[in-house]
Amino acid sequence: MIKNFIDESYLAEQPAGQVKLLSGKILSANECVNAKRRIDLFSHGVLYDDFFVRNAHFFYEHRDEILSDSRMFLSPVKVYNNLMGMGHEPFRNVVLGAYIEWWLNCPSATVSDADGNRSLLFFVAGSSFSGNNECLAVDIRGAVHAVSVRPFMPVWRPLASLNARYQQCSSYEAFTLHEVAEKLSKQ
Repeated sequence: MIKNFIDESYLAEQPAGQVKLLSGKILSANECVNAKRRIDLFSHGVLYDDFFVRNAHFFYEHRDEILSDSRMFLSPVKVYNNLMGMGHEPFRNVVLGAYIEWWLNCPSATVSDADGNRSLLFFVAGSSFSGNNECLAVDIRGAVHAVSVRPFMPVWRPLASLNARYQQCSSYEAFTLHEVAEKLSKQ
């Protein structure tokens, strides 16, 4: 059922030992020695990782670096995105690079207030059929607020499709979000 909702234009065969980004850029990648690191890290009862949310704008500001290093790009993000009838599956093991590409390429993945201050969506939840949804966004100060986005499909479908694109890369080395932030802070 999920396959019917994926936008196949996002999908690409991932060459062995490489990650092919949405832009066509190729990053080299190494097989992960510690396979457990790439397992779905979500722990039930929590909707999202506070560290990711607090640093979302920092990661976005450092998008060029993240889009240039497969270990940063493939960093697992713990957010329990959810679609009614499909659950968490379309978003299982989503990576930081998918979020960066989503924010860059999906106009509905960012919202602006009346003063033009941009917030980044980071959590999507709703019905793929009715379009009813309640998403969460984070502003530059780190404040989280609920957002209902209309139409809903242009929000969740690109993120699910980007996530599907990188599932083939789940065996490659990846930094944790903390490691990504530490490395970016030193640059």
